[in-house]
Amino acid sequence: MSESSLPPDAAPANVGSFASLDAPSALESSVLEFWKSADIFGKSLRRPSPKGDFVFYEGPPTANGMPHNGHVLTRVIKDLFPRYRTMRGYR
Repeated sequence: MSESSLPPDAAPANVGSFASLDAPSALESSVLEFWKSADIFGKSLRRPSPKGDFVFYEGPPTANGMPHNGHVLTRVIKDLFPRYRTMRGYR
């Protein structure tokens, strides 16, 4: 079923309410400011790592040619796994 063939009442009633949300850049700026003021990154480095070190080796950012949408997956993996291991007690 294409979007144009949907019944008029198929859209949620609160679609217009998203306009009142802060832009992502404003939210990101406030989070970054909090992280800086509370020294979150420094605290994470000083925190003990009961499970030892976690090393994540990564290759060149664009080893297989010009950057494209397919590189998004590798960028997510490079961000996700170190964060997860840090939360699990590794440094």
